This record gives sequence, structure tokens and C-alpha cells, in this order.
Amino acid sequence: MSTLSSRIDKAAEILQIKITKLKEGDKLQHKKSNSICEVENIENSEVKLSHLPQWLNLEDIKNNFVYLRYSSTNLTRKIEQILKTIGITDDELGIKILEAETTNFDMFFNNIDPISEIPIARLKIAWEILKGNDPFTKKEEKPVINNAVQQTKPIGQWSDLELLESYGYDCPLEIEEHLNKITKGRPAIIFDKEGRVDVEKSLYMVRKARHQETPSTFIIRQEMHKVYRVGEWPLEVFFECPIHSHILLMDGYCDECGMKWNVDDYEKNSFLRLISERESEVDIRLYKKMDMNELIENFPKTFLKFKDLKDEGKLPSLKRKLSKTHDTDPFRVIATHKTY
Repeated sequence: MSTLSSRIDKAAEILQIKITKLKEGDKLQHKKSNSICEVENIENSEVKLSHLPQWLNLEDIKNNFVYLRYSSTNLTRKIEQILKTIGITDDELGIKILEAETTNFDMFFNNIDPISEIPIARLKIAWEILKGNDPFTKKEEKPVINNAVQQTKPIGQWSDLELLESYGYDCPLEIEEHLNKITKGRPAIIFDKEGRVDVEKSLYMVRKARHQETPSTFIIRQEMHKVYRVGEWPLEVFFECPIHSHILLMDGYCDECGMKWNVDDYEKNSFLRLISERESEVDIRLYKKMDMNELIENFPKTFLKFKDLKDEGKLPSLKRKLSKTHDTDPFRVIATHKTY
């Protein structure tokens, strides 16, 4: 059995973050000498460090230094503090408690505060090492047993991480309700640029929301994020049919006219909207395949109005922004199952 200190050293090594970018004031530690210095100035790819007379190339910095906060010494100390907080001591009993099934990753993650730049995947690897497992050895799969456990485990017993990994726009309503309950209706969900739940950042906010009020915007890793309540989603852009303003296109298709439209052809679609509003007796579908020049030739008077509106920045938008909540999404149907 490996000692706890050796596990901590290996875990700290996994959690080290390589230098990717620098800013003035960053504290660094030299890999070999362990000497500490601070970034004083940056010009292009040259960096001036305190205590050093010469400027260094950024690549030299990346190869020879680490962030002080992610140095092996600091990470080892931090892991020791976390284990002590959750009741793990460096003796036989402490290791038994650490290896017990009841001692889980959430206990470890919940004590990493404030949120670090360490990816959650690395944190999980480090946790497996602390538990005495080899995270890089493929475990024998037991799908039948695992599935049975997953299906029978009440959602109320799921960890915050399990809830967030399962939370999504089409997730079971029970997951959403339980997340809303533990966050007390406070903002706690952060989305990535693709509109997917950012599990790592959201996990941090869920932990905060359990015990205190949370803001609707929050800075993590020097980047501002909008924070949503459970059941709220980022604004999604829908497009109206150029002919039928009351119909939202689904993948460009209009149920009313049975046609597929190119939503990227903004000016043409706006022109067709004006034509449909001003030329009530014209079947606009016949003009769909025409380009702008052909449309202008057929509807010169409407084009004059189009030009005026364009100059004023008042062309029909055809865009409709909707918050993806259960009540406002025109496409989402929620299946609820009641027990009688």
C-alpha cells in the first residue's frame, strides 16, 4: 500500500498547470532552484522578471518556470489541507477512510476554493490517485450492475456533479426541480459559448448558491460570465418566415408556406418581407429563387422604401430572440409523468 504522502506528491504532479499566458504581477517559481520571482514587464514575446537583470523569451519562461500557485510545493500543501479538512489523517485509519466508498470526489472538489484553472478532468485523475487507484488502467466494465445502480439511486441522493452532468434542456424534470431546490432559485448555471452547461464553473456556483445569494454575473479566471437560474437558458435566435411574420422557421423551414429559407440572406429576406406587406396580391413564393437585382427590377417602388429603411438602420429584422425557458420556447414540449 502506497503511503499517503507519496499519493499526494503524485496528485500534485498531475495538477500542475503549464504557463500559457502571463500578465504583470504574476508570481512564478523556477522549476530547478525553486526561487520565486514576479513578472515586472512584458513587451511582445519578451518578459522581465524581478531579481533577474536580463529579459527572457516567453518560451524560456514556459520551459523553466511554473505558476507559483500551481507549483508542486503549493499544490502539495493545498491537497494536505483539503484532506485534513475532510478528516483524512496520515495513518492507517486515515487511508482506510480515504479509500472508503463513502469518501467521494465531491468532498475533495468542494474544498477547492476559489475556483482554479485546473480542469475538472485533472482533478478527477488526482482524486483517483489519492484513493490509491491507477486512473490510467482501464477498469473491467460491469454495465448491467452500473446501470441498475444508476436507475435505482434516487435523484435526491445524487451529488452536485452528477446532477450537473445530467442537467440539460431535455433532462428529466426531476433533475431540474432538485437542482432548483438545492440552489434555492439563485443564479448558479453557467453556459459555454456553444450553449452547453459548463459543468466545472456551474459546480462552483452551485456550491455558493447553497449557502448565499449569488449574482447574475460572475468573474471566473478573469472572464465575466452570465449566471442563470435553473430552468433559464441563454437567449436563442429564431428567424421569422419572410412571408409569414407569425411563423418561426425551424431549420429554415416554414410550416405555413412549406418552403425552406436561407436565414443568412438577410437583405433579400427583409426585401421579401416588405414586398409581402406592400404587395398583398403577389405570391412572394414565386420570387424566392430570384436574386436581389431581379427583385429590384420587379418591385422598384418597394426597393425605394427598402433603401430608405436600410439607410436609417430600420430594415425588418426577422430575428426573434427568446430565452430558452420552459414557458417561452415555442418548440419545446415537456413530457411530465404523474403517478395516480
